Amino acid sequence: MTDREELRKAAHGWDEVASEYAANLYHELDHKPFDRALLAEFAVMVDRRDLPVFDLGCGPGHISNHLGGLGLRPHGLDLSPSMIEIARRLHPELVFEVGDMMESRWPPDTLGGVIALYSLINLTRPDVPVVLGRLAEGLVGGGPLLVAVHHGEGESHEVELFGRPVPMTVTLFTADEMGGYLAGAGFLIVETEARGPYPGEYQSARVYVLATRAASR
Repeated sequence: MTDREELRKAAHGWDEVASEYAANLYHELDHKPFDRALLAEFAVMVDRRDLPVFDLGCGPGHISNHLGGLGLRPHGLDLSPSMIEIARRLHPELVFEVGDMMESRWPPDTLGGVIALYSLINLTRPDVPVVLGRLAEGLVGGGPLLVAVHHGEGESHEVELFGRPVPMTVTLFTADEMGGYLAGAGFLIVETEARGPYPGEYQSARVYVLATRAASR
């Protein structure tokens, strides 16, 4: 199966569960102090408040809305048209667009920061360094990137979302592997954290990496 087919499957899968996702997870940050603390740390590191902060895999826009509350200019991007429709309806004052990370390029010094919470997991492993390299090109010097992934090795093909099977491949990463990809793309690792799943979450260990683009290219 080609990489494009994998992304097509992921877009279709997230379309199928967009309404359930929004209904069940829109307020998830209320119960995730660990995640809120990392997002606050990320926001402090964004020096260029005049530039957009991209929320890759933004879903129904709840993380973007939180970033806006932290004084940033969020710009949501998601594969799923249904997710973007919900995000626009809930937050007409924010910017959301349907898009594919593999098709996106950002001119140099046009991104103030990037959030990629569980969005890189829908890429095949060889595509991850490509996307990270493009993000490094677009970020201003010192601009932060916060990545979250499910911990593990290989891939998971058994995905059940909200009580029904969804055809989707999820790529798993260790902290060392993701750190290596980030370093190879020109990022400096600031912090690596891990946590177990909260009650009610998908039951997997989580890895978070906070990094910055090197000040000089």
